[in-house]
Amino acid sequence: MTTLQMIEAYRNELLLACVMADTAQHTSMHNVTTGLTAEILEQAEAHGLSPLLFELVTTQRAAVGEDGMRVLRGLALRHKRHSQTRADVLTKILHALAKNGIETLVLKGAALAHTVYAKTELRPMGDIDLLIGKRDIERAREILLGIGFSATNAPSAFVFRHHHLPALVLQADGELVIVELHHDALSGDVRESITLDDLREDPVSFSMNGVTALTLGHVDSLHHLCRHGFEPGEYVRLIHVADILRYANKYADRIDWQRIRAELPFLINTIRCLGYVTALPQPLQDIVTPPPDLRIAGVGRTFKPLSKVLTPPRQTKTAFRELFMPSAWWMHVYYNIAPESSLLRCRLLDHPAQVLRWVMRRYRNFFLSKLSAQR
Repeated sequence: MTTLQMIEAYRNELLLACVMADTAQHTSMHNVTTGLTAEILEQAEAHGLSPLLFELVTTQRAAVGEDGMRVLRGLALRHKRHSQTRADVLTKILHALAKNGIETLVLKGAALAHTVYAKTELRPMGDIDLLIGKRDIERAREILLGIGFSATNAPSAFVFRHHHLPALVLQADGELVIVELHHDALSGDVRESITLDDLREDPVSFSMNGVTALTLGHVDSLHHLCRHGFEPGEYVRLIHVADILRYANKYADRIDWQRIRAELPFLINTIRCLGYVTALPQPLQDIVTPPPDLRIAGVGRTFKPLSKVLTPPRQTKTAFRELFMPSAWWMHVYYNIAPESSLLRCRLLDHPAQVLRWVMRRYRNFFLSKLSAQR
């Protein structure tokens, strides 16, 4: 599926309805005439929305066609099995790490499935991401290897000193479960960090398989979700939009918005810009000023990974356009520029400087990796 087709998902009534479907704001599906075509099903799966779409059309009794519904039911059941397998593996991991006194926070989908979504199977996940203290991360890796995980190949030298170790894998119930151990929840490409040593709030607990697990506090969670959702890629997946808006909506009365405005104002701007994807739920409209009715170009598009932009063979003009003329929507979010404000300075100065920083960081890591290998 092409990037252009993927961005069409941002204009598809069925898929957009999944983003906030379980709030009072949801769109009724009784009059939907769109069937579950092969393209929509492919988009739903690529955006991580298949279980949410199945839940939506089932509860709303939408007339979407029997053939498509049969396929969607199969996708939802598969995700349900995957969810249980990953929860079982995660429980085993947390037991092993806790037994050895290693503090662990569960990140992203593995936590959100239990803290934000009504049913765990509604939030598919690929990897299991865990945040470990830097001093404990190698010991945590050895513990996971000791309970059956296998190591994968080391990452490229360009990502030397990465914010997480190379993935570990385990075969469980016929599935390959992938775990990433992070010492920083954020990539080195951003100027902030989220580590166990600099959390803004105490971790919060949740129950999973009868085990108490920990995840980031509300401010740190929203910080992580907003940065992670807009990392370089072809497009921003709608499941990441759902994560941000559902989290902010569910915990609106518990999130320290005053602190966010003082310390992390880009979170407010991110939520505003997501108002170009779907209408913000009422609790958020009372906290965050909805975006102005402007035409913002490139909604859904993000900045391509440098590895794709700079890897030959690429036409110079194509690489230049992808490097220096990314989506206006993405730039408003990433550089914390209000949608009603001009991007001119950012396009001429700030973004080129950031691209240079990203490139220099990778080549610095490359040379440091070679020096490290020679010692």
